[in-house]
Amino acid sequence: EAKVLYEEVAKGKEKTAVTTAKLRLASLGLIEGDKKTAYELIDGVLAKEPKNTQALVARAQLLLTDGKSSEALASAKAAIAADPKAPMPQFVAGLCFKSLYQFEEATAAFKTALGLSSGFAPPNVELGKLAIQAGQYQDAAKYAQAAIDQTPTYGEAYLLLAHANVSSGNVAAAEAP
Repeated sequence: EAKVLYEEVAKGKEKTAVTTAKLRLASLGLIEGDKKTAYELIDGVLAKEPKNTQALVARAQLLLTDGKSSEALASAKAAIAADPKAPMPQFVAGLCFKSLYQFEEATAAFKTALGLSSGFAPPNVELGKLAIQAGQYQDAAKYAQAAIDQTPTYGEAYLLLAHANVSSGNVAAAEAP
């Protein structure tokens, strides 16, 4: 089982492997509903490596699941400061802004994430969702199609494309081929 393997690696001495294992264990803890352990593991990494981008992103994501959007945003911004060229901190910042109803800032963060990694499909889906909220259905369809082109197995992008097409009155395009 992956958890047992990560627990063994987390006991090791190689810093990068230990950090990665602890963050994976935190993710597994979150999936299992054990937020306490997830926080402890992430905070343990951050105590030793306060500018660890992956840990800061993981903390932001965990805080978002707890509805602590402002704290999550602070962690995402710290991750951006630690690694300005990484797309994931920008993406998570976008999610934080979106949860705070700061849609212009969310849009800017998602677009920055795309600029840092054009093959990163989730920002396109989030931009499409924002476009639907704004009644910009053609833009939403374009974002959805871009996500599908980047990751053909991304189911959420297909749902977004169907939603955009139905919302714009293009029901025929929303039907499965």
